[in-house]
Amino acid sequence: MNILVIIGSPKAKMSNSEAIGNYLIEKLDKEGVNTEKFFLYNELMSDSELIRYINNADKIVFSLPVYENTVPGLVLRCFEVIRNNKEILVQRNREMMAIVNSGLPEVKACSGAIETCMFFAKEMEFHWICGIPVAPGTLIDGKNLNETRNTYKRLIIMLDIIAKNICFNKDIIVKECKLVSKPFINPLIYRLVGRLLQESVIKKLGKERYYAKPMINKVSEKACSGQAFL
Repeated sequence: MNILVIIGSPKAKMSNSEAIGNYLIEKLDKEGVNTEKFFLYNELMSDSELIRYINNADKIVFSLPVYENTVPGLVLRCFEVIRNNKEILVQRNREMMAIVNSGLPEVKACSGAIETCMFFAKEMEFHWICGIPVAPGTLIDGKNLNETRNTYKRLIIMLDIIAKNICFNKDIIVKECKLVSKPFINPLIYRLVGRLLQESVIKKLGKERYYAKPMINKVSEKACSGQAFL
């Protein structure tokens, strides 16, 4: 069995998506499962290389962040490349799942990105395993999950279950997915702490610098407001 973990974060190093993917790969490696990791931000320039990785995989795991309520642009580009090679890839049964982390504390913030991945899997005739929301994922801060102490304990348990189910070729059941159906920190506390941190940064930088906007000329300003087209 070959497992491909695709890191869909535009961040080059120490992304939360990579931290989640690394933990799952580590668990699978201990079980003797053959795993590969593919970074979209670095390797998507080679479409043929991506298709080679996909073609060798029995199960595909996307680990990605939420951007503007959906998947990042480079993940959409990845989907396009894979879709353009559908005739090659449908010759073999494959499974797909997604682990989606959001900067917002509400779990529903991940739903749009998960649905996008699910619809793509159906379009490609890949068996959809499940979508796992991680909210908020911000507190991982690129660290090894084992270093996050009890904050992401339920996520770690969920990833352990996923690894075991992959090894024994078992489906992930709804009851197991409920482990991550609630946010990892109370949204009110998360926003309160965020506000306090924001205020400390404003005091350090000053309001003018913190709220500074890029300079634009009058033509650009009219274009942005729509006046250029009146």
